[in-house]
Amino acid sequence: MYLHKANLFLAGVTVILAYAASYKLNAIDSISSATSSIDGGECYNSNSTFSCCQPVSVFRFSAIVCVNVSSVDTQNVLPFTLAVDGKLDINDTFSDKKPQPSCFEYDNPGPVYLCVIFYNTTFTEAHVSSCLKLRILVQAEIFIPLKCFTLSRPSVMTETQENLVTDNIVY
Repeated sequence: MYLHKANLFLAGVTVILAYAASYKLNAIDSISSATSSIDGGECYNSNSTFSCCQPVSVFRFSAIVCVNVSSVDTQNVLPFTLAVDGKLDINDTFSDKKPQPSCFEYDNPGPVYLCVIFYNTTFTEAHVSSCLKLRILVQAEIFIPLKCFTLSRPSVMTETQENLVTDNIVY
């Protein structure tokens, strides 16, 4: 009787170990940082443009991934580009009407899927605010938060500069 229970217990442990060994990693959330440098990456924010480059090394994929975002005057869109090792791979536009990731397949040496994800995006008359993260799928799905940013609308910057010039002329 005890031998039968021991065999049943060992069979259950074997099944659980086999299941655990076959478990596929679905996501790893990277640590975000409040500074402009994240694991060797750098982000720059000027009035109406935002640029962020991040060295990425995941399994067989190793590259520097850069995202550049700019704001436009009136529409609630964000034109952006994504480059891998200096080669432009995505030239797209994020829209609040179509808030989905923009993805492409990078083949080096096998398929790697890269996505740019905008989140917490807010459009006002004067500014555009958003956060960015990369989604990389090689053997596992990995999310790398880049940084949040606020961009001025180009027309707001022009009006501000014109007011400064006008003020200087009046005095």
